[in-house]
Amino acid sequence: MRLINIETLELESFLYGTIPPYAILSHTWGEDEVTFQEVTYRDKDLSTKRGWRKIPVRYLWVDTCCIDKTSSSELSEAINSMFRWYRESVICYAVLEDVQRTTGDEEKETAPPQLLAPRHLDFFDTNWDWLGSKADLSARISARTRIGEDVILSGEWPFASIAQRMAWAAGRVTTRVEDMAYCLLGIFGVNMAMLYGEGDNAFLRLQEEIIHESDDHSIFAWDAAGKPDSVSRIGAFATSPALFADSADVEPSTAAQSTTYSLTNRGVQISVPVVTLQQRPGESLVVLSCYKASDVDSLIGIPAALDPTAGPAAYARLPAAPVSIPVRDHAQMQHSLRSIYLAKRDRQRDTIAPPLKCHIRGRVGPLPPTFEFIGAHPPEMWNMGPVKTLTLLVPPQRTPVEGANDSGFSTAVLFRFAGAAGSHAFCLVAHLAPNAQSKVRLSLVAAPDEVPEGPKLEQFLERVSGTASRLGVAEAAFLRLGGKSLDAHGVFDASRSSTTFRITLRLR
Repeated sequence: MRLINIETLELESFLYGTIPPYAILSHTWGEDEVTFQEVTYRDKDLSTKRGWRKIPVRYLWVDTCCIDKTSSSELSEAINSMFRWYRESVICYAVLEDVQRTTGDEEKETAPPQLLAPRHLDFFDTNWDWLGSKADLSARISARTRIGEDVILSGEWPFASIAQRMAWAAGRVTTRVEDMAYCLLGIFGVNMAMLYGEGDNAFLRLQEEIIHESDDHSIFAWDAAGKPDSVSRIGAFATSPALFADSADVEPSTAAQSTTYSLTNRGVQISVPVVTLQQRPGESLVVLSCYKASDVDSLIGIPAALDPTAGPAAYARLPAAPVSIPVRDHAQMQHSLRSIYLAKRDRQRDTIAPPLKCHIRGRVGPLPPTFEFIGAHPPEMWNMGPVKTLTLLVPPQRTPVEGANDSGFSTAVLFRFAGAAGSHAFCLVAHLAPNAQSKVRLSLVAAPDEVPEGPKLEQFLERVSGTASRLGVAEAAFLRLGGKSLDAHGVFDASRSSTTFRITLRLR
């Protein structure tokens, strides 16, 4: 740890255990701050800088002067040690750059960790006029930050729930997104690597570190009601402390024992009661072992629904706020525990659907046929590959999208099989309908003996693709598009012969 010797104006380094008593300065960065490089290589009078006027007391720690921010490893170490440094200081001076004595905003620029960590904290305005101590201003600070006055005075913040500590930072604004997570490390007693550039992922990593140290269910008691439509699946973890704004009074339940939870490759595994909502089929409430202080006879439930894409017992949150569930018998509730998985993070809805590839194989009778690809409509959507394989390529702009207001589209391919039963030409028509299930319907249509050529072939295929559903031919069952690879078999009995044509549709 580096400290400024106020008598010599030199930086001195100390190992942990040998650090002398020091004061610490909490402030917001201005435009003319004294930097580590300027203190180390002084080539001008630092006293002329506005930032130097903040340093009035033998050893002092100031982040702008005592941390070499050009070193990523030193910056990471400093951020992880910051809370302890504030905690171990003799006194902390909070200098508020844009606050005058008359404004009454003594805690305006001070982050929750800087309010809670120091044992002694004094506030000063921009002119270094004393505004009061943390104890003097505790009621005003509590009203603005929602940190309980008893917590401010006693320093017993570690006993607050995770949701409460998150709520204290709900109104915090940082210059860099990642700092929103990094500034909360000390409040939760965790460490993590600094990865500037990761954006909101920093806050997700913070929550992962927290649950390694705690079984407090309130970490999931945040409001998902404001999630944008671009999110197709809501995860268990919040993306910002702002989502805990209404959770400042959430406390762990002592009547309902908190069950442990863990991170797995399927999400957060947790054992909880799950209440099915009869009035809302498909929706449930995942009951957490925490409650609002204003409703002590209830437990908090988060709306969720089964996520069939994530395997058995997998749930995803719904875009709704937590609700209070009246509980008469906590013991009975504990006997109804179910082990479930909650999706860990949000999944964004694809604005452009990925292309679909349908690999189609055909076979006539017991013997391999001679396979001839004649033509397709539209031609760019079909490709003949090796091993008698046709590939249907559905470009993103033609892929059915849930909620699309059109009738879908059809595409057709003409081919000829020459096998033991003779030579026959057929059209295979694939119709993709724009419904919520995104299914494909396959139709097999017998082609005329005289296969058209040139422009007539294009006209024929276009006509077939548009009318196949009315030709009375056999059809395969609807096949769902998307998801994991699967095989589906449709057996067609061509009306012009006894030939059986088997289609295998493989989705990739």
